[in-house]
Amino acid sequence: MEFNEFVLFRARHFPEELHFLVSYAPIVENQLRCCDPELLKNIRILDCQRSPFVMRQRLKTVIHDIQLLNIPSVFHFGHLRPALLTHLFCSISRQRPPSLFTIHSSFKNYRLPSKILSLANFFLSDHVNYVGQAACDSYPHWLRHVRNSSVHVITNGVDLDRVDIICNLYGRGNQAKLACGGKATQEFKLINVGRLVGAKNQKWLIKLMTELPDEITLTIVGSGNLEKDLIKLSCDLQIDHRVKLTGSLEREDVYREILNSDLFVSSSIREGLPIAVLEAMALVRPTILSDIPPHKEIGQYGESVGILALDKALWRERIDNFRKNQAKLRQIGQENRKIVESHFSLASMHNQYTKLYRLMWSKFKSAGRNYTQR
Repeated sequence: MEFNEFVLFRARHFPEELHFLVSYAPIVENQLRCCDPELLKNIRILDCQRSPFVMRQRLKTVIHDIQLLNIPSVFHFGHLRPALLTHLFCSISRQRPPSLFTIHSSFKNYRLPSKILSLANFFLSDHVNYVGQAACDSYPHWLRHVRNSSVHVITNGVDLDRVDIICNLYGRGNQAKLACGGKATQEFKLINVGRLVGAKNQKWLIKLMTELPDEITLTIVGSGNLEKDLIKLSCDLQIDHRVKLTGSLEREDVYREILNSDLFVSSSIREGLPIAVLEAMALVRPTILSDIPPHKEIGQYGESVGILALDKALWRERIDNFRKNQAKLRQIGQENRKIVESHFSLASMHNQYTKLYRLMWSKFKSAGRNYTQR
């Protein structure tokens, strides 16, 4: 699993746990610098340097250490290739604890090689978890029927405590702006957060900007291989003064950008269950989202989520209505916040993972299995 918010949250809120982080991709240095040193005491990081050979040695080290510690353990996979490599290495050594494979995206969105990897991990892992019902529904029904009780859905969540800290620190100026009544002539800020890749469909948003009033601006937060293309497109359309690309930002800075905006927009054509959308909703921001299954999964809890087909006329009308009605903007933002509080809490998500880890270990031991018997 990669070094991310999931690992840090568990290290902070479940101090009794010890995390062996076998990272196939290199860990960015500033990810470690910004972490509380106390949290890192519960995390042992083993960098595999993108090498299968190094990864095999790291896995041997992990299995040896947890055998010595004699503690309940699970392997939790979050990426296709490292997960399959782990299964292959462990099949040779015949040593591994129970395993959980988490699926983040829709099956139909994978290219053929990724579909093959996903199916292999689906059958090789002891348990499979989807981060949302939309991802689960995208897989062939017969697969879920075959695995039955070993397939789970644990929905992604947002760290509301962290969001509220940032909101209290930086949100006052924006709240004052919302309270001032708002005029149609004021600058109205749209924001999109996501990797700059084809699936996020930011080109569509930039083209939409040519049909919106000059007072409306767009901020795109994220990095990716389409960054130069998006900059060129905004220049070619002569709206580069209204479109800002920030590049990658620390999470707190992402929150600040969202708080300084009026409306969160996502025109994605493919997603998992999008954390950026949930974070914007937690920050009391209204949203307009494309009509794809993961967005609809969020939208089932309230019309405030704002699901729209990728029709520029519909988006123009909705954005203009928000721009002219600040009271509606506040109301929708508050309704979005309530949806996250009720259905997408990170604390609730991790409690479900804890129950699943315990269930996995219990089944593993009751079946008479151990680290030297598959």
